[in-house]
This record gives sequence, structure tokens and C-alpha cells, in this order.
Amino acid sequence: MPSDFSKDSVARYADASREKFEKTLKEIVEIPTVSVEPEHKADMARGAKYAADLLESMGARARVYPTAGHPFVHGRFVADPSFPTVTIYNHLDVQPADGPDWKTEPFRFTRDGETYFGRGTTDDKGPAISALFGAKYAMDNGARGGKLIGAGGGGFLLFYAEDKTRLRRAMTEAGLREVRFRFDFEGTKVVVQ
Repeated sequence: MPSDFSKDSVARYADASREKFEKTLKEIVEIPTVSVEPEHKADMARGAKYAADLLESMGARARVYPTAGHPFVHGRFVADPSFPTVTIYNHLDVQPADGPDWKTEPFRFTRDGETYFGRGTTDDKGPAISALFGAKYAMDNGARGGKLIGAGGGGFLLFYAEDKTRLRRAMTEAGLREVRFRFDFEGTKVVVQ
């Protein structure tokens, strides 16, 4: 299997993938996954299905987990279960697009030169898709494995919630467990167990 992580190789991959990336970003931006508005519950389910299908189309295993609120998606690339796990978490829901600041239709993907417009292009649909394309490149070039948009079996999700009771209940219903943690403000560290 090739293992070329040179700057030139990654740039060639990015150039070759741009059309597919933009098509994918357009499709997900145009699903109005506004989690705080009950009228978008079906859009949230549609967004989760889209994400799972996208993960599978890129070679990951994916599953949509229903909850009492909105579903979440767990996707995983596996080369060998004995390899270390890398977890990447992104969210695909967005805030309502109200107000005069929108110069384009918020749930219509628009490209103006090198700039993308549409709800979620920078928070967090665009970054989520970028992470997925990067993971696909890494897997195709010898990476050992990774987890995307979720956790379990060696990975973790970090949630912040003002209403911890509701979050705990949703996690229990989904078969997840709470793990206490603390923030380390000294920066990233590599820990080998």
C-alpha cells in the first residue's frame, strides 16, 4: 500500500478531490439541520442518514443511532483492530439562519471564487467533510485506523451540556457511559498506555 504523505501528494489529492468535496458540501449544506427548531427534526434524521451513507461510500463502517432527541452517527475506518484509535468529532447541526447578515440564501450552497457560502460551510459541515476526506486519504495511504464523528470501543466523545440530566438520559438510552474527566491546559500530550 502506498504511504505518501508529502505536501505535494496531499495537494494533488486535494485538487483531484475538489469537485467531489464541493458536491458533498453542497448536498449537506442544503439539508437544513437546525437542531434547536422542532420543525427540522426530519431534516436532522435526513442529515444523519446522509452522513452515514457518505461515510460508507468512502469505505468506513457507519451506523445511525437514534436517541430521544436527534440521532448521532458513528463511523469507523478499520485497517486492523489492534491498531491505535484516532477519534475525530464533528457536528452537522447548525443554528437558525436569521437576520440581515445573510447575503445569500442560507441553505443554498454558493461558491464565489474561492469562498463558500451556506449554513454550515465553516461550522461545522465543511470541517467535518474535510476531516473525512483527510481520513480517506490517510487510510488509502497506509494509516492504521481512525474513528469519525463518534466514539466507542476505545474512543471518547466530550460533551458540554448545561442540562446534564437530559444528556445522561440520552446517553443511557443509547448504551453509552459517562466518564469523568478534567481539562489539561498545558497543551496536547501523547499518552501511551
